[in-house]
Amino acid sequence: MNPELQALIDTIQNTPSINEQERSALIQSVKDADKAQTMTEFKLERLQMDKQTLSVMLEENIEDLQKKSAAIEAQNRELEIEKALEKVRSAALAMKELADMVDVCHIISDQLELLNVKDIRNVQTAIFYVDKGTYVNYEFYRLHDKSLITEVEYLTHPVSADFAQRMLKAPGELFNRSLEGEALKEWYAFQQTTNQFADTHLAVAASLNYYWYSIGPVALGISTYAPLQEEDLQLFQRFRNVFELAYRRFLDIEKAIAQAKEARIETALERVRAVAMAMRKPEDLSGISETLFTELKALVFNELRNTEIIINNDNKETITSYYYSDYGRTGIVEVDYKTNATVQEWVNQLRKTDDAFAEVIIYEKEMEAWNIYMEEIGYKPDTKLDGVKAIYYYSYSIGLGALSISSFTPVAAEQIKILERFRNVFNLSYQRYADIALAEAQAREAQIEAALERVRSRSMAMQKSEELKEVIQVVYEQF
Repeated sequence: MNPELQALIDTIQNTPSINEQERSALIQSVKDADKAQTMTEFKLERLQMDKQTLSVMLEENIEDLQKKSAAIEAQNRELEIEKALEKVRSAALAMKELADMVDVCHIISDQLELLNVKDIRNVQTAIFYVDKGTYVNYEFYRLHDKSLITEVEYLTHPVSADFAQRMLKAPGELFNRSLEGEALKEWYAFQQTTNQFADTHLAVAASLNYYWYSIGPVALGISTYAPLQEEDLQLFQRFRNVFELAYRRFLDIEKAIAQAKEARIETALERVRAVAMAMRKPEDLSGISETLFTELKALVFNELRNTEIIINNDNKETITSYYYSDYGRTGIVEVDYKTNATVQEWVNQLRKTDDAFAEVIIYEKEMEAWNIYMEEIGYKPDTKLDGVKAIYYYSYSIGLGALSISSFTPVAAEQIKILERFRNVFNLSYQRYADIALAEAQAREAQIEAALERVRSRSMAMQKSEELKEVIQVVYEQF
């Protein structure tokens, strides 16, 4: 019982002025009040307990709701990421040519931006060609909305050299480089001196940050104007994993292109062989020269000017040129190679260069004099030399002959390799020419010997001096 109410009961019991009936009534009233108070306290305590229970349950429900909401957000984020990755996969499978790689870079950039990756500068793919010390860069610049394909010499700067070494070192390698202040200014100035795209935003950017993932001889990279967060870098790594599909597709296309190109080259070489085997006389070298021109022009020699097959006549100190072009400049010309310093230099180079193409360049300032000289010795006028900066001659010596071409632009290393293969086939032509020339010489010698034998026979048959006239008649007929 409540102490205060108990004290009140004690007071009532000890008060003599209160009769017994009133005392009993008062004590019962106090007891009823105590009972009511106790019940009220019990209810309050129970209410408090229920309140605490409800509070705990509410907190648990809120926490559970937050977890479920976070899980839903994570699932939605994952769905967004998978949707973005699927677009990259689709673009990879849709690739039809090597240049389509820039479309894959464009899509990766767009999807990363939709996934809230900030400050993207570009997304790029580097395909390494170690034998040339270069990589071909397929890249998309977000702020410029610009797609580019650039061949980069990676040994020309420490940053690019370090990048290439790291990427070629091991698949899965991450290359991360941040440039700020003077380092960024130096890098931007360097790029302006190369064939690479000079991003004008670098002039005001606080930093330039490169992130590259290696996939063997290829790398997928992103550059940003601010460092990536760890979450963004992990996201980009997932795009790198999907990008492997695009690279496999790239390799398939590259292989198919190489095979088709090889088939075209072999077909061209076979046509040259066929014409060579059909030769019947030296003049047929003109036909081989024409076939060479046609087949080279159909391959990768877009700026081809003409083709020539040259035979050295050292006994006369001349060369015979069987030349052809597709604009009427064709023919057979015999040239005294001592009458012009350029021709003499060309002949000397040929004699010194047995296993490589000798190069002679006629520059613009020499062009008019060269063209006049060529017309004087029997070449038809060249109507395509107006405004040309230079003519590039490439010739390969083969015994007493040479295979030669001229071009309006320098011939690349890849074209030289193709020329070497045509040179090898030309050996067959030259051997065929030598066989025909020898056969003609032998036939001529046999013809002379037969004529001499007829003169001898008639001379030996003379019986009297008057028959000398008949011998002279035989000599005349044989001549």
